[in-house]
Amino acid sequence: MARAVLGWALYLSDQPQAALAPAEAAVASHTSHPLVRTYAIGVLALAHHRLGHHDQVTLNTIKMQTRAIYQKPGAADRAQAIAHARARGPLPS
Repeated sequence: MARAVLGWALYLSDQPQAALAPAEAAVASHTSHPLVRTYAIGVLALAHHRLGHHDQVTLNTIKMQTRAIYQKPGAADRAQAIAHARARGPLPS
């Protein structure tokens, strides 16, 4: 969570290049909650767009990254991926 928030703070501070590393680390961290990883994908998309890396900000790329987070290995479609995410239960408080 801290890496995703750091990336967001750097982006908001007009430092999109510096925001990339912590946001990428948050996306890659399989110990982070899926919602945090999804948030970090948004930070990455904003930073890449701001830097002019439009090839890395396509809608299909964002969809694929988000699906990869939520989709259980072997889940063939969106409904199965959503069911798997719901089975995890609510966010910890």
